[in-house]
Amino acid sequence: PPIEVLIRAGEEDVAREAPVVPVVPRDSIVGNLGTPDIDSRGVEAMRAAGAHIVISPRRQGELTTNCLWHDDANPSLDISPDGRMVCRAGCKPGGQPITWLRYVVRARGCSEAEAFQFARDVLGIPSPTPKPPGPDEMFRDIQRAVDDVRPESMFEHVEGEGISSPFVPLSRLEKKILNPQDRIFGDIITRGCVSVLAGQAGLGKSTLIRHIVAHVAGGTPYLGYEVPQAGANVVVIDFETPEIFRHSFWADIYGDEGIRHVENVFVATQTPPITLEAAPQLIRQLASVRADLVVIDTLSAAFLIQNENDNAELEGVARILRAIAKSGPAVLVIAHPSKGGSEVRGASALTGAVDTIVTFRTLTPLSDQGPDIETEFTLAVKKNRVGAMRHETLRWDGEGGFIAPQAPTPEELNHGERVVLAIVEGRRPSVTSQPDILRGAAYERVSNATAKRALRKLVDQGLVTRPAKGQYV
Repeated sequence: PPIEVLIRAGEEDVAREAPVVPVVPRDSIVGNLGTPDIDSRGVEAMRAAGAHIVISPRRQGELTTNCLWHDDANPSLDISPDGRMVCRAGCKPGGQPITWLRYVVRARGCSEAEAFQFARDVLGIPSPTPKPPGPDEMFRDIQRAVDDVRPESMFEHVEGEGISSPFVPLSRLEKKILNPQDRIFGDIITRGCVSVLAGQAGLGKSTLIRHIVAHVAGGTPYLGYEVPQAGANVVVIDFETPEIFRHSFWADIYGDEGIRHVENVFVATQTPPITLEAAPQLIRQLASVRADLVVIDTLSAAFLIQNENDNAELEGVARILRAIAKSGPAVLVIAHPSKGGSEVRGASALTGAVDTIVTFRTLTPLSDQGPDIETEFTLAVKKNRVGAMRHETLRWDGEGGFIAPQAPTPEELNHGERVVLAIVEGRRPSVTSQPDILRGAAYERVSNATAKRALRKLVDQGLVTRPAKGQYV
């Protein structure tokens, strides 16, 4: 509507009610807390809240209304065309300028959030679409899920003089050892820890995993590794095997009849990607079946990894894996190996965050028919925070599984092998370097070449472990 003009009536100025103030520029300080759409129509919200706004008799183009912060018989709150508000009595609530938002809060006796909603309602402005939660908020959701299923605190709190501290002096630090039931597969798959198995394609990596799962669930040792005697609940989240083949995939291990009696191996019927949004629900679902071991095959498919060399992306994946492990179960993730097959492929953020790294490979080329009983495999523990690093030799058993060759007895070792083994055993539990072994063997008239051959053979037979290059125990 057209702006009504001021009417002179004798010596008295009579102001008629004024229409809405023109649209305010988007950089206006009127609201300072709201959206430009609301800020530009703040005067409308004030009028809806009860403000009697009229054309100012003092300045052309301005409006005026009663100030709510002092007894204002004559309107003294001036509103300029750009939306600024100034009280001629000098009112500044809280030392801040008056805005439409503060005016509505004062007029209605409500909070700022309620004032915004009131303005949206009366002006017909829809509420803004909430921003999707960022990574930090999603990780907080994951942590809440972990706390729901594992409520005990990770810190022991020391009370003193009314102050609670999350730190414990060494003198009071409780010694904790792994419970045998926490050792899911020896010391390389442990409850509460994340293990990564990297293997070359076509070697039988999936077959090895199925056998490990079957023995862990059944409570029978495998390849010399102890498992919980009472068995364990295992959840397999398989992103590689098509759904139509999953039954036959496990029937190869248990048989068509035996698979009907397996109640503690769970296979995911649906395999949505494991994302920040999906992780809290997954953690609660794992807790609902009391999972002791979670197998994820494979890392890149499960987490939709775009760039395996991106440390930031792999760090986010590692945080999800750690959260799953922290909720109780052991986590075993199948990953792709590096080009040589001796390391896990991808950025170091993942390998630095996990607890155990195991590689599975063969040093001999496979035939077109795949592995046979003559094929030797190596299962190398490259990193282990809860146990020893070692190097195992496996063979194909000819029946769809693997066997660990029987270690020879001392009587079956030659002179050089017995000498080298005695040197290493004499230094245990300390690590012995290769130069020290060679010097010790030389005193027993064993040449360097013979000692090195003996050392390699003892490592392959599992009698000696190589935790790092040039070190043996």
